[in-house]
Amino acid sequence: MLTVVLLICSNAFMTIAWYGHLKFRAIPLVTAILVSWSIALLEYCFQVPANRYGYASPLESLGRSNDDAEQSVWQRWWHAKFTGPQLKILQEVITISVFVIFNWLYLKNAIRPTDWVAFGLIILAVVVMMWPRWAEASAEQRVGLGAGGGQVLQLDQGASSKRPGDSR
Repeated sequence: MLTVVLLICSNAFMTIAWYGHLKFRAIPLVTAILVSWSIALLEYCFQVPANRYGYASPLESLGRSNDDAEQSVWQRWWHAKFTGPQLKILQEVITISVFVIFNWLYLKNAIRPTDWVAFGLIILAVVVMMWPRWAEASAEQRVGLGAGGGQVLQLDQGASSKRPGDSR
């Protein structure tokens, strides 16, 4: 997913901007702030496109069903769209995942069992929020596979005319 890849890049820069200066406590605070801001600018260069590409407005979803049918599974997966709340929850899981790796490699602080439980609950929140989307996609896939010729018949019947004298 393009959105997820961009959010991972964004969060890598964000984590460095927020926590990278902690190992350089001898430098002046103003310098740390300016360096963090410059890194945060790079973060926004990934975050803004991630949210723009990944956001599905309610109006956009009205006309999307025909476009989705024409896309391959790979295209739908790569260009997945999310609601605003889904984007936020997804971003939080990515943030925590990037931070855990950053903490392990750079800060080297121990993560307590209660921290792992909290991370797990946030991941569970993603599953809860995404479950309706996954269920809907699964149902659409089953209907699409089962409809086959019936769908063509419906389209063909929809094209016929009900005018008097029409052979159909």
